[in-house]
Amino acid sequence: MRFPVASALRAASWVLLIGAIIAAAGFLLYSPRDLPIPPRAAALAQLAIELDQGETVEATVNVSRRHWWD
Repeated sequence: MRFPVASALRAASWVLLIGAIIAAAGFLLYSPRDLPIPPRAAALAQLAIELDQGETVEATVNVSRRHWWD
């Protein structure tokens, strides 16, 4: 003999599971692919990729020696 509470809980868990699957599919299908990334973050990401691949990285540095009395 099945209890009505147990079958109601089982039905609710199935509804929640199906809802979670639909929500995940919707997120994957409609999530934005091209998020705006600041140029500095993009440059740092590219640098990390090149260093991770073992490439030699050349960099230029601009140094500003400005002081409060200038």
